[in-house]
Amino acid sequence: IVEGLQAIPGVNLVVPDGAFYVFPDVSAYGPSGVIASRLLDEYGVALVDGAGLGDGGEGKLRIAYSCSTEDCKEGIRRMQEFFSGLERVK
Repeated sequence: IVEGLQAIPGVNLVVPDGAFYVFPDVSAYGPSGVIASRLLDEYGVALVDGAGLGDGGEGKLRIAYSCSTEDCKEGIRRMQEFFSGLERVK
């Protein structure tokens, strides 16, 4: 999951230490709430808008990798497809 996210230009993340989720910064593409909604509506990828998780969460997504390896890989593939069609806002 980390490698797949790191392959998306403009998406930055710190490698998690023992957690079962990642918290990538997608602010280069706009508000995290808009991105989370579009990923769900257009690509069927469910994740959490970081803005609802407290200070410093805006612009980030919380992605759990407690799913099967196949499902995780497919979710990242869909995310890569989604972001490849977007222009960065910053």
